[in-house]
Amino acid sequence: MKKIGFMICFLFLCCLTVSAEEIEYQNIITDETTIEEDFQVLGMNIEEYYQPKYNYSKWYVVGMSEGYDIPTYDIQTYFYIYNPIKLESFSQELEIDGEWCSSELESITLEYKLSNTTNFVNSKILDTNYEHHLLKVKGFKYPFCEMAKIEVLSIQDICTYMPGIVSESTFKATTNHSKLNGLSVELSFNSTLIIDDYKVVEIEVKKDNNLINNWNSFWSVENTSMLVYFYNFNFPNRIKPDSIEYAKFKYDYLTYKEKVYLSSLDWKPDLDYAKYNEKKLLERESVLQEYNNESKTLRVNKHSQELTFPTFYLGNRIKDKQFGTLEVSGDIEYFNYDCSVLLDSTYRYSERKYDYPKPMHRVAFDDINYTSLDDVEFLELHYKQDGILYKCQVVVPPVDEDDFGHGTAQPPKPKDPWYVKLWKFFVGVGEFLFKMIGKVSNDIVYGLVGIAACIIGIACIPLSISWIIKGIIKLFCLPGEIVAKIFGG
Repeated sequence: MKKIGFMICFLFLCCLTVSAEEIEYQNIITDETTIEEDFQVLGMNIEEYYQPKYNYSKWYVVGMSEGYDIPTYDIQTYFYIYNPIKLESFSQELEIDGEWCSSELESITLEYKLSNTTNFVNSKILDTNYEHHLLKVKGFKYPFCEMAKIEVLSIQDICTYMPGIVSESTFKATTNHSKLNGLSVELSFNSTLIIDDYKVVEIEVKKDNNLINNWNSFWSVENTSMLVYFYNFNFPNRIKPDSIEYAKFKYDYLTYKEKVYLSSLDWKPDLDYAKYNEKKLLERESVLQEYNNESKTLRVNKHSQELTFPTFYLGNRIKDKQFGTLEVSGDIEYFNYDCSVLLDSTYRYSERKYDYPKPMHRVAFDDINYTSLDDVEFLELHYKQDGILYKCQVVVPPVDEDDFGHGTAQPPKPKDPWYVKLWKFFVGVGEFLFKMIGKVSNDIVYGLVGIAACIIGIACIPLSISWIIKGIIKLFCLPGEIVAKIFGG
């Protein structure tokens, strides 16, 4: 854990004839100092906080400082809070009871934990930096102690005439205090990473096309595939990481049951069976996942190839053949990002069944059960660059299931054997003949008609050749016949 350590220096008056106990102390970070001044003391870069591409409102604690309340040595906390949305957005004109009123951001309420005791504090806003979306608020005060552990659990803004926004927080800090040497603060992260370009991609991985899988599919109406989820994103231009060491995400598991109707077995192509489709959400479960720098091996079933994915990958997984011999199609452009995180994998189970949505109409449908991800939120990332480990709180909106990219990884289609190619040729001939007379049928009829047409055509070849030879001979003899008729006649 890299330390944002800072020693609160003291201005003091001292003369040679007094003892050290008489030294008068005054703190550098106070209610009156600005965000810019405090960031210089804390070693934080204010330029890292800016307006991202998206319009998303959430409060983030990005830093903390403390000061002594002389002479009691009670400790006063200060927190620095960032919101991706412009802070001016919290000042709005509202019509209430026929009158226009100005709703202003008044204060910030922090839910915090100090030494395992949870409490709330209504924090006064001391300074605002609109350019960098930052607030400095006056936090809680607590008695002097050598060491304290502080967590901020949630943040809520208090506005006049408007409900506040409540944001969960994962901020943690360890503070150390000395009446002689000052204070130090150690944060659970030492930087804030704002991500502008990101995408969650769901890849459905099909089982291998081999003898065992094909034999099992022939005797079974069940089908299984694997759903693999990736979080792909770009770093800010200033960051060129050498490796990713750790990440934390929060998302929901959604368990679904679907009925997808396919076609009528009673040959009723004019009926719309899709209107009978069903999709039910059976369960939603929220999870918090932590990831380390390792690889995971996944496979659809024991008769399919193993796919090994690094949890973190700086590059394009598809171009670098991480899907083995499978061909990936769909939203594959969403892998053209700086970094890809393997989030999770689930399975999709499908069984072919039959139903009667209308009397005397037997229809096939797939009975599908699967688990998907939803509300994927990126919370924290640790990476190394130039030998330095950076532990970053991540600022980015959660990604809804409806905004996922989708793709399919499946075995390449095998080349058709000669007899299949010959059959397709006959089907093409038959379909051509049917189109000439304005009729439509199916592949079996096309193929049989094509075979018959080709047999008739082959049988007529000798007769056609004799006709062609006789025509050529007659063509050569024609001039002589004409001359004979002219002079003989």
